[in-house]
Amino acid sequence: MEKKAKSNVMDLNELKEIMMPSPELQLRKAKIENKLSEELKANNKLFAIIINKIKMLKKYRVIITRYYILAIPKKDLHEKINVVVAHFDNVYDTCFINEEGKYYLGTFDNSIGIYTLLLLAKQDKIDNTIFAFTDCEETNMKGIKSLYKSLDKRFKQKKIRYYVLDVTEEDVIESTTLENSNFQIEFLKDIKKIANKNCGYDESTFLLNNTSALTCSICSVLKMRNAEDFCHNKNGNYIKKENLEKYYNNICKILER
Repeated sequence: MEKKAKSNVMDLNELKEIMMPSPELQLRKAKIENKLSEELKANNKLFAIIINKIKMLKKYRVIITRYYILAIPKKDLHEKINVVVAHFDNVYDTCFINEEGKYYLGTFDNSIGIYTLLLLAKQDKIDNTIFAFTDCEETNMKGIKSLYKSLDKRFKQKKIRYYVLDVTEEDVIESTTLENSNFQIEFLKDIKKIANKNCGYDESTFLLNNTSALTCSICSVLKMRNAEDFCHNKNGNYIKKENLEKYYNNICKILER
């Protein structure tokens, strides 16, 4: 009898380990940008767990700065580089995840992004890819700004594509949706086919509002508990277990291409 392949879906206990509460939402309302150093002070134990998980990625050099953490392959990178980004914090005073039949119920922004990123970094078939963990949201805050400037300077002669991992509150049946700003149209069509999604959103994921950067946000789809709910909801939202696995597999296909 043929053995069933081991599932890549995230482990519930491991996911719980990296669900870091953060005051980021309150800080953003006050127009104060959060920093990884502040996360370290507020969540020393949880922060240390994630740092150790990143440091265990043997194929990578780990660089820790005030605003982001990089895992860069130790071997030389080719001309075209993938950069996969997820923001490091969750925007709730408390975080949780529970198993409910075919679903997980929890506060997933952005523990799903971080854990998926860690899973991808362990995947042998994915190479020529840099993994980045930033402070706050990815689109236009200090973490991503600092990251973009650093990589642009370090790999000036390379072509870089940024893939941002996040969640979205669209209540649709697909496991994955795309939010894009400036991908070449043919490449974007190809990505959509791989992700099994026939539409994207044009209003999101502008990296520094820089239309020269090739960026695309690949979002895991959450099911709202109530009509008035949204992603930043302390009562949590649902995600289907099989959709979580599809989300991971879709990103693998995109990065392996």
